[in-house]
Amino acid sequence: MGKETLEALSPRKRGPKAKRPDPLARRIAELERENQKLEKKFKTAETIIEVQKKTSEILQIPLTESGEKNS
Repeated sequence: MGKETLEALSPRKRGPKAKRPDPLARRIAELERENQKLEKKFKTAETIIEVQKKTSEILQIPLTESGEKNS
């Protein structure tokens, strides 16, 4: 018997073949997680800025464009 015949008679695993993980799909998932974290930080920063603005209005402290008090 030849090599090809022996390979043809050898047992094979049944079912679908395992797929190699797609490096692009993994990178996309990683970037989506990072994007969610950054969006959460951004919303927190927006909330802090709004609170600072309202506090400034209540205390009648004018703010400059950079958010610092005028001297």
